[in-house]
Amino acid sequence: MVTQAQENASNSVGDNPADPSPAEIEFQQWRALSAGKGAEFYDSVLVDDAVLAVPSPHATLSRQITLNAVAGAPPIETYQILEFHERALGPDAHIVFYEMYQKRVGLDGIYAAISTVYTRRNNRWLMQYHQQTPLRRGSVEEE
Repeated sequence: MVTQAQENASNSVGDNPADPSPAEIEFQQWRALSAGKGAEFYDSVLVDDAVLAVPSPHATLSRQITLNAVAGAPPIETYQILEFHERALGPDAHIVFYEMYQKRVGLDGIYAAISTVYTRRNNRWLMQYHQQTPLRRGSVEEE
């Protein structure tokens, strides 16, 4: 089943919105991207030296390039998160990883393996590294 992005755009996650867990932040990310508020979201959760590795045409992005790219990208209209996992990497580091299908308005849908590393800074979990690796699969809509 494909999640219609607008159905999840305003769902809250977690008991303490002031200090969300890495998993909660990850889900908030997709809701923000679906609502066309991705740049504002990333501005609040990316560390200054964050790196994002995404498929062409972008490749590796710094924090500011990410904010600019996301601000100009069409919103996500549908997405599905599959096989979600998370692991502590230490007291101040955490990784979440999963597969997902996403379709942006006006573009073809894509499958990707996603991984995001979070670090705890100033008593907050923040994104340090985010990677999207394309996967070859049929469309979720065909399933």
